Amino acid sequence: MMPLLRAASLILTLTAVLLAATGCKPAESDAQAPGPADAAVAATNETSDAATGDPADAEPEPQAETEGAATDAAAELDTPIEGNVITRSLPRFHDAFASDDEFRQWMESFYIHQEFERTPEAIGYYCSSQLFESYESRVPMSAFFGGILAQSDETVDLCYDELSLEGRVAELIMLGYAAWFANTEHSRDMIFQARQVWDHESIKRMFNAIHISKIVDTLERDPREDPRIALMLWFEFFATGDEERLRKVVGYAYMHTAPEGTWQRAAGQYSNAILTQVLPYDSLVRGVVEEQAVTSTSVANANYLTRKLEEVGPLRPRPEITPES
Repeated sequence: MMPLLRAASLILTLTAVLLAATGCKPAESDAQAPGPADAAVAATNETSDAATGDPADAEPEPQAETEGAATDAAAELDTPIEGNVITRSLPRFHDAFASDDEFRQWMESFYIHQEFERTPEAIGYYCSSQLFESYESRVPMSAFFGGILAQSDETVDLCYDELSLEGRVAELIMLGYAAWFANTEHSRDMIFQARQVWDHESIKRMFNAIHISKIVDTLERDPREDPRIALMLWFEFFATGDEERLRKVVGYAYMHTAPEGTWQRAAGQYSNAILTQVLPYDSLVRGVVEEQAVTSTSVANANYLTRKLEEVGPLRPRPEITPES
C-alpha cells in the first residue's frame, strides 16, 4: 500500500473517508496502479465459507497484502484513463453540489431520499472531483451508482441522455461500469447501445473488460480477500438500503485492529471509518449495530460495537451543510 495518512485526516469529507480508510494517498493521474493481468480470473475466485455468514464466525490466518489483488473485472478502473478526463477545465456538473460534504451526505442517505433525478449530476460531480483521481474509489463508486440504476430504468435513460451530451470520457466510463453493476435487462441494453456510439480507446477497454467478466456479488465475497468489497457493501447499502449488505459489512469493522499489513485490517479500517461517519445519524445503521452488539457470536465484535455506540453517543440529526466560501 501507499504511505499512511495521518489519523487526524480521517472522516472530514467523503474524500477523507475513503483515503484515510484505505490508508492511501490519491494516486497521480498519470501513475499506473497495480492491477491483475486477467481481471476475469479475480472475479471468479472461490470465496470462503465465512463470506456468507457472520464474518466473526471464522478467524482465518492473516492474509498479507499482495500486489495485484483486485475486486473484479472493473480492475480496468485501476488504470489511467486517457482523454478529456481529470482535466482542470470545468465540466458541466462540477458545481452540482455545494461541497464534497454535501455530496457525501447525499450519497450516504440516498436510500432515504431517493433523488434519482440527481444521478447524472452526481456522476459528473464525482468524476470532476479529487476523489475520482484515487483509483481506490472507482470500483466502490461504480457499485453505488449501479445500485441506483438497478432500481430505475428511467434513471438509466436519464444518465445516458445527459452524460452523452458532452461525452466526457470519465463520466461515460463510470456510467458504463455502473450499468454493468446494475445488471438489469435495461442496463444491459444501454451498454449495447452505448457500445455502438461511444468511441474512445479507454471506453473500448471498459467494454472489453465488461464483456469477459462475471458480475460481482458482494454478498458472496469476503472483504478479507479484497478490502474494497467492504466499501462496495457500504456503498450498495447507501444506494438501496439493503439490510443484508449492512449486516454483513458491520461485522468486519472490529478487524481494524488486526495485524499491520493484512487484508483483515484494511477491510476493518474501511468499515470502521464509514461506521464512525454514519452511526451518529442513521437510525437503520444504529439499529443493526445495536442488534449485533448483543447477538454477535464473536465476543470481539460485540465488544467493539458496544464501545462504538458509547463513543458516538445518542442518535442525532445530521449537521446542516453550508456552502464552501
